[in-house]
Amino acid sequence: MLELMPVRRADGARNAARIVSAARQLIDERGSDLVLDEVARRAGVGSPTLYRNFPARPDLLAVVYQDEANELIGLATELLDAPDAGTALFAWLDSFADHVGSLPPLALAVTGCTPEHPGPIFERWYAALSVAATGLLDRAQDSGAVRTGIDATGLLALVGTIAVLDPRHYQFRPMELIRGGLTT
Repeated sequence: MLELMPVRRADGARNAARIVSAARQLIDERGSDLVLDEVARRAGVGSPTLYRNFPARPDLLAVVYQDEANELIGLATELLDAPDAGTALFAWLDSFADHVGSLPPLALAVTGCTPEHPGPIFERWYAALSVAATGLLDRAQDSGAVRTGIDATGLLALVGTIAVLDPRHYQFRPMELIRGGLTT
């Protein structure tokens, strides 16, 4: 798993978890343009506690995004034991698409980069997600559920590109096309 937060005392860990949870709620409600004092109020902690744990906005955003990436990595690990390798792969790709589609401004805000120039944090997350996808893709290919000759990097790039499109214009049809194009 990816790890950005240092080890803390129990009370400090609880406060940090409350801050991250509050930030996630606010991001879900309003996007990644967080006001840190509002995060502190929502978490029930003082501003000094927030700034002691997360000195700058990108520090907090990085942990929120890290948690999302870790959930996807954990899901991939769980799905490696699913009885149907093809269904497992597509379930994970759907989750990946939701993740990418809902969080690109957050990811860019965290890393301070642009889609054309990813920074080292973003590259580390992408590499970890690629490893997770590779396990599922290899298993699906070995079982004959999906075509061979496709690699995880290309597949994630394709799904990620589609995921950032405005969903009102396609109502999930592009993911159906990907599914149809990959299955044997």
